[in-house]
Amino acid sequence: MSGIETLDYALMHAAKSSYLGTDHFTVADLSDCEAIEYDALRRDFPYDHERLDEIVELLVGTACSGKKYIRVSGEDYPVEAVNFQLLKLNSEHIRFVFDCLKENTTRIQNIRQYLLATLYNAPITIGNYYSALVNHDICDGMI
Repeated sequence: MSGIETLDYALMHAAKSSYLGTDHFTVADLSDCEAIEYDALRRDFPYDHERLDEIVELLVGTACSGKKYIRVSGEDYPVEAVNFQLLKLNSEHIRFVFDCLKENTTRIQNIRQYLLATLYNAPITIGNYYSALVNHDICDGMI
């Protein structure tokens, strides 16, 4: 099973657990998820386990939402479209989100919405973000 299929299976399991009214689905159920390389991220971020778990729980909670639409960056999107975008996430996107959080210096009013927007946009913006950093470093003579 590919990483995307593994995450898709995990999210479907989460949705099924939610649909059946059980609360037995936890972050531990995603620990072998290849798509986001959960175990590798836990090793790479030994002091950020709680933050990583919060991100995974946000992904699962979004997948289990009973709403028809989910608000991301002030726009309402069909839940299927949001889940499709979140299924594109891999470990590099999660690292990118951690970097964005580390570099942010402004007060975040709604951390859940901020995280959801950052996760949703990560696959779309990660390439341009790192290109801009490289261009900046070249301009400054660092490369």
